[in-house]
Amino acid sequence: MSDLFKVVTIIVLIPIDFYLFVKIGKVMFGSWGYFFECIKHDLTPDLYSLFKGRLGKDWASEARLSIFSFFCGIIIVVEVLIFMAVFSVNF
Repeated sequence: MSDLFKVVTIIVLIPIDFYLFVKIGKVMFGSWGYFFECIKHDLTPDLYSLFKGRLGKDWASEARLSIFSFFCGIIIVVEVLIFMAVFSVNF
């Protein structure tokens, strides 16, 4: 297959990935506010959260964000594997 078809395929997959990431985020976080709150907890040092009494909420938010990142990563890996199989590309 031509290189142009490969490039077009990758360009088409980018908005599809974005759509899937947003849908997974909606399911996991419910709103953008909670998503940004989880990012805030992820950036807050655990020792600070411990002294503020929010360590449990901090860890739960970090775990939720990690699971979201894992699922998004799995989608990318599966797409790369399918792309390699269809186009016989070796990295």
